[in-house]
Amino acid sequence: KSPTFQPTEAQTSGPTRSPVVLTDAPTTSLARTCPNVDSPSTQLNAGSVLVGLSAQDTVCAVTMVTMDGNTVVKSIPLARSYNGNDWEVAAGGVGPATFKNGFLCYSQGCQINLPAL
Repeated sequence: KSPTFQPTEAQTSGPTRSPVVLTDAPTTSLARTCPNVDSPSTQLNAGSVLVGLSAQDTVCAVTMVTMDGNTVVKSIPLARSYNGNDWEVAAGGVGPATFKNGFLCYSQGCQINLPAL
């Protein structure tokens, strides 16, 4: 269609809630892999990190954890990768609010920008 001087009255579609953008290369050198089953969790600090995809037949999650000493009091899922798939935002209000801009995904994993929580 040719451009017109009259704007469209109704928006026909909008952006997705959690877009996945493919780019040529990650913009961070900080990389983490999903821990093996029965291994301790990996702590991620605020900032940009490249997180590897989960292995086949497993799930890997980024969670926000509240601790009382050495005891986990609360664990809220924020994002997940399962069966080697790209990372996606976990359902619920906290995950989408935390990752408003989605993830940048590559063959070796997805770049996640973690805000200070």
